[in-house]
Amino acid sequence: MESTNKKNDVNIIFSHVFKDNINRVWDCLRLPEIFNLTIKDKADNIIILNGKNYGELGTQVEYQWKDLMRIRFEVQEVINEEFYKRIRFYSTKIEPLNLKYSCVFHLHCNTIDKTTLFQHELIFDDPNFLKTIDLKHNKQEKMEMCKKIEKILSKRTEDLYQFESIMINTNIEKVWRVISDWKIFQEYVPIIAEQVDFEGGDPKTVGCRINIGHLSKNTKFSLKVLQCLNTIDKKEYVLEYLDGEPVSPKQELDFSLVLVNEQITYLSFKHQFKESIKYELISSIAREKKHILKELKKRIEREEAKEKSNKK
Repeated sequence: MESTNKKNDVNIIFSHVFKDNINRVWDCLRLPEIFNLTIKDKADNIIILNGKNYGELGTQVEYQWKDLMRIRFEVQEVINEEFYKRIRFYSTKIEPLNLKYSCVFHLHCNTIDKTTLFQHELIFDDPNFLKTIDLKHNKQEKMEMCKKIEKILSKRTEDLYQFESIMINTNIEKVWRVISDWKIFQEYVPIIAEQVDFEGGDPKTVGCRINIGHLSKNTKFSLKVLQCLNTIDKKEYVLEYLDGEPVSPKQELDFSLVLVNEQITYLSFKHQFKESIKYELISSIAREKKHILKELKKRIEREEAKEKSNKK
């Protein structure tokens, strides 16, 4: 989705939806080494005069725009919240024009669709300058910038992860017993596998290979234990994807357990991707992980209630 419109006769707003996490899009806008790539076809000799990135107040950047003018911007406002982010640049020097305006980047998080609404807003001190702007060309330039950001995001693996968590009303040791042995895990949550076997000994041993099959789906994959941390109040089980059919992007699966109290455990399940992955696949993984965690909670708490009932 993209649009260009006027607002109060002094603004031009362009909108675009990125099918990506707001923090990853934010990095593409605030980090000069990334954002400068998106405007390099139009801007030459880009120099950071002050500051380290565009997400810092006071950062100044100067560049030559299309061999027409030399522009200097200063970051005069930064908002970095969980679901909304904004950077406002203000033109402190434009040669040879006598022009003053703000360039504002807005990011809005769509928590339902897991997308990010980006709005590029130009606010002119003098509304008469709008008469000289080709709105169609302005829209095309902004669209080209967004397409370049999308291309960068498709190749960028930093902060590319999917995370879910849940509270389970039982002792941390009971949850750990299930999470750290996928044969037991499969008994509690059958959808994770139809067949599980180990190579290399105990599944709590670093280096152990876990082979998982879904015969009815004609799929299989293998994981390797990278870390097995087991302390009184925190436990972590990290697995690395080795291979599979069909082939999946390189990734790590991180199960982390935190002791809340003797009868409550916090469980998080994170996929950390090491290669680019399609947005649709991340969404599918999120749905499956929520199902797995909800089913695990239901089965463990049902077993817990049954044990308490038998003691009575």
